[in-house]
Amino acid sequence: MVIVGAGVMGCSLAYHLARMGLRDIVVLDRGDIGRGATLACAGGVRAQFSTEINIRIGMEAKRMLRGFEKEIEDVRWLEPKQAATLVGGLEVTDLTGAVFCPSDGLAGPSEVTFGYADAARRFGVTIHENVPVTEFLIRGDRIEGVITPRGELQSERTVICAGPWAGQLGELTGIEIPVIPSKRNVFVSGALPAITPRTPMTIDFHTSFYFHPEGEGVLFGMSDPDQAPGFDVTVDWAFLDRIAGVARHRWPPLLEAPVKTAWAGLYELTPDSQPLVGPLPNRPGAWIAAGFSGHGFMMAPVIGRWLAEWMIRGQPAVDLAAFAPDRFAAGPSEPERNVV
Repeated sequence: MVIVGAGVMGCSLAYHLARMGLRDIVVLDRGDIGRGATLACAGGVRAQFSTEINIRIGMEAKRMLRGFEKEIEDVRWLEPKQAATLVGGLEVTDLTGAVFCPSDGLAGPSEVTFGYADAARRFGVTIHENVPVTEFLIRGDRIEGVITPRGELQSERTVICAGPWAGQLGELTGIEIPVIPSKRNVFVSGALPAITPRTPMTIDFHTSFYFHPEGEGVLFGMSDPDQAPGFDVTVDWAFLDRIAGVARHRWPPLLEAPVKTAWAGLYELTPDSQPLVGPLPNRPGAWIAAGFSGHGFMMAPVIGRWLAEWMIRGQPAVDLAAFAPDRFAAGPSEPERNVV
């Protein structure tokens, strides 16, 4: 088995495959472990989505990340005043309500990724950093391995877990993988009196503006519908003005603190904001787990385990038809609407 990509998804898959008994697993990454899209993510973990499969994945991800077996709490409907009580300074006069899930929260992207990577290595997985895939070994239609600057690696199955770079790898296989990279800016403020460690991650789905506690301040951001596709991760400081306009209406306390630091990372977008998980069409031997549209970190524990079960046992434990890589050829699909 060759897994292309050592972000949280690739490391999770490698760990679960190895834990289930598969041997001779090699993970390759063009850079360092967890230094791609995973490093730049905001770390949110939630079950508040618009599609059933994603809600189920979010619930299971929280259970796995928290390490307990009991049923988690349900999402609660809040009156606007209750939401304002939870989040100091939140403007709610124009809202009809809010939803809150007490077990949603945050986790460390680096900690989770390296936890999976280290555990996978203990099971015998080999991880090569700074080794890009330059070609695929293709015989007929079948993918039988990869070619790198260090030589060839033959494998029965090859899995693309390359996040925003999945589309480029698709070109090397000769088929289209509909994953588009899109920049997201993330900012962190200085100290804010309105925030406490218990303030929940808050998302305004009308605008995608979000924030959560980070040290004495907050980590915040917002999507930009005008953002052109591409791999540029230069921070767009001018975008702060757009966010400030939204914050002035929704959460004015943000304007009281200076921005301390910022970075930019990449989302891996698909046409319906749903991931591609399963065997690649018309390329026997090739699989994919990519296109998570900003949700890859929180989904990685679950998708890693479910995909490993599928690859080893011959069928998924859960119906993943909504994530089929060839679904767009069949017509319209159900999109995920709760994308930040």
